[in-house]
Amino acid sequence: MKNLIKNVLMIVLVMTTFLNYGNTKNKFENSFTIISNTKLKVVFNDVKKGEILTVKEKNGTILYSEKISTDGKLIKILDLSSLKNGNYIIELEKDFQIIVNHVTIKNNNVVFNKNKKEVIFKPVVRNEKNLLMVSKIAFDKEPLLLSIYYKGEIIFSETIENKEIINRAYRLEQELDGPYKVVLYNNNRSYTHNFNY
Repeated sequence: MKNLIKNVLMIVLVMTTFLNYGNTKNKFENSFTIISNTKLKVVFNDVKKGEILTVKEKNGTILYSEKISTDGKLIKILDLSSLKNGNYIIELEKDFQIIVNHVTIKNNNVVFNKNKKEVIFKPVVRNEKNLLMVSKIAFDKEPLLLSIYYKGEIIFSETIENKEIINRAYRLEQELDGPYKVVLYNNNRSYTHNFNY
C-alpha cells in the first residue's frame, strides 16, 4: 500500500488544465510537446466528460488517473521529474476507444515515442431481450476471449482469432432471464458488461 501511494505521489500532474471549445482541423488529434527535460505538454482536442486520463508504468501499474469533468479541449502539463528511468504509458480512455501514447524517461529526460502511438478499439456489447451482440474492430487481429456468465457460472466461452472485424450474436435461453455477465479479454485488458432481460 505504501508503494502504491508513493508511486501516485511521484507525478505532479495537476499543474495546468485548460478547456477550450475552439474549432480544430482534426478534433480527434492529440499532441505531445516536450517543454523541458522532464515536463511534457499533453493536448487532447476532443474530450468528453467521464473519459479517463491515465499514466501507467509499462507493466500496467497505474500512477495517476483522472476522470475528465468537462467536454472540450484538454491541455495538461505533466511534470515527470520524479519518475525513474523506464517506459511509461499515457492513455485517454474514451467511450469506444483507448488512445495509447508511450514516453520514456532516460537520465532525467523525457522522450516521446511518437511512432508507438496506438488506438485500441473497445468491444461493444448490446443486448435486446435474449439476444446478445458483440462487436469489435481489431486491426491488429489480437485474439478476443469472450465468456458469458449466468448467475455467476460460466455458460459459454470462446476465443475469436485472426479477425479484423468481429460481429457475434448469441441467443440466450428465454427461460433463463436472470443476471448475466459478459467478460471480454483483449490486448491485455478486460471489459465487463452486466445485464438482465
